[in-house]
Amino acid sequence: MARKIKYTLAAVALICAFTQCSTKKNTWATRSYHYVTARYNVYFNAKQSYMKGVEAVKDASVDDYNRILDIYPGGDQAAAN
Repeated sequence: MARKIKYTLAAVALICAFTQCSTKKNTWATRSYHYVTARYNVYFNAKQSYMKGVEAVKDASVDDYNRILDIYPGGDQAAAN
């Protein structure tokens, strides 16, 4: 009995997943869903790009232990271009 309920719920979940994300529907729910995913996708991509840039600056900086070390690693203008 419990196995039949699990299969039924899984089938309903799959049907809902494949029918709810269509861009051809113009309902309030689909517009809201696509608005939220588009908005936070930009934030995610910006954060990933920032983290990649910080790692590039850290990898490009070479410490000279004969001088006082910088607290924050800085990039040079030539490496940025």
